[in-house]
Amino acid sequence: MSTDQTTGRVAVITGASSGIGEATAQALAAGGHRVVLLARRADRIRALADELGDGAIVMEADVRNRDSIAAAAERVQRELGGADVLVNNAAVMLTAPGDRVLQLRHDYQLAMREDLVAVVERQLDRKVAAFMSQNHIDPDLAVEVFVLGPEVASR
Repeated sequence: MSTDQTTGRVAVITGASSGIGEATAQALAAGGHRVVLLARRADRIRALADELGDGAIVMEADVRNRDSIAAAAERVQRELGGADVLVNNAAVMLTAPGDRVLQLRHDYQLAMREDLVAVVERQLDRKVAAFMSQNHIDPDLAVEVFVLGPEVASR
């Protein structure tokens, strides 16, 4: 069911080619979101995009490849003006001995945060700055805005 709050909002879903990612994309699209389907298996996300209709966008990307994710993030920003929702669902099978698996997992998390999440953070920064400007809130009081609410910080 679509609402005024969801219609047209951009939702980026990694790992959208199957399982939880696919189901999440279906639910968000049904709710009125414009979904960006990110996955390695282009054939699967193309089929899902065909099923979902006009609002679905296919972006082949591999979370294991930093350049691939950076390119997808740049494309989301360039073509759609950024993302309103990020569902970071992609999974990778990490095969390595012992503690090396933990290091690989940490490296992947850092790459995702640095590249894809940065697009969302920039979008949020712009929205927060606009909100503060519209409500005449001093940037030095930003902590109070988020802790106490805008009515307290604007006094």
